[in-house]
Amino acid sequence: MCIRDRPYQELNSSLKIDWKEKDWVYSVKPTLGYCRSKEEKNDFILPFDLEKYEKQTEDIHPSDAIKAGIESSLFYKEDNILKASLNTKYNLSGENKGFSSLEGKFFLNPFISFYIDFHFLYDYPDKEYKLIEGEVSLKNENWHLDAKIEKDIEEKVHEIELRGGFSLDERWKFSFSRNYDVMKDELSEERYSVWRSLHCWAFELSYQIKPEKEYEVGFYIKAFLE
Repeated sequence: MCIRDRPYQELNSSLKIDWKEKDWVYSVKPTLGYCRSKEEKNDFILPFDLEKYEKQTEDIHPSDAIKAGIESSLFYKEDNILKASLNTKYNLSGENKGFSSLEGKFFLNPFISFYIDFHFLYDYPDKEYKLIEGEVSLKNENWHLDAKIEKDIEEKVHEIELRGGFSLDERWKFSFSRNYDVMKDELSEERYSVWRSLHCWAFELSYQIKPEKEYEVGFYIKAFLE
């Protein structure tokens, strides 16, 4: 008889509760899990070349950890108005015993013309945010404005982006985009565009100031003559 022990085990439980009031539905879902790993393959090198890939078991599967989280959502008829989640992980053993991470996601879309999307990942041992992503969007029939922030420690990215545009009528459209590099404390990208629609074709004139000055002219065919 041969009994095989799994190197990684995970047990999860959850409970979902719904509240309904006419066209509104609110849901909350708490979760609790336990994961355990007995793998001992740190610095394991594959027998074939995969860009010097090395497996770090403790980063992928902690030896003993508890995961806890909660999810909530709000619907009006079939439209998702609100969606949010919060998850954390607690290591029960090892050098990094204690809370290891906290991850949160938040999405709010009360109107068709407006939404907020936010995501963060906090590292307790390093006491810093490893990832921050957020976006706010406003729009109507004649204009739109979007603001976005991104911070990624591993990718060494920390920038703020602003985009927008407006239309004078069906023929004239103007747009712009600006990226600000927080780490370098400077504008990394700046661009402006003008769109002009004609009978069966259209043209676009773009002017880029950063990172390098560029001019672009594009012509587009909207319909072919018979």
